[in-house]
Amino acid sequence: MQDLINKLEKLSNSAPQAIETIARVEVDKHVQKAFINEGFTDKKLTKWTKTKKPKKRGKILTDTGHLADTLKVTSSRLVVKVASPTAYARVHNQSGRAGRNKTAFIPQRKFIGQSEVMMKNITTGWKNYFNSILKS
Repeated sequence: MQDLINKLEKLSNSAPQAIETIARVEVDKHVQKAFINEGFTDKKLTKWTKTKKPKKRGKILTDTGHLADTLKVTSSRLVVKVASPTAYARVHNQSGRAGRNKTAFIPQRKFIGQSEVMMKNITTGWKNYFNSILKS
């Protein structure tokens, strides 16, 4: 019985930080996968709209890697956020007008958002964490 109490005590002390870390890591992996897959996965992968000019090399939104590199995943008090200081991140993620006079229309190429697959991965990570403590 004391062993169970010790394990539960360990969980109560470490769980909030572990839950937050697991969620932050899974969100980051999911966002980066969107750039690799050239599409966003909610229940299934939805590929991004192709560019008007066929790409000679590389993938959509990855020519310089700047957009993906500017994305920062942070967490605090069990809330995970993804942010970018670039002005064009939101336009690409949600679609919209861009350019000097906002004459160019950019189709949505979502890389941030709610995802059933991502939530399943987070939940699996949490279950694995809890099981590892209880089985130790």
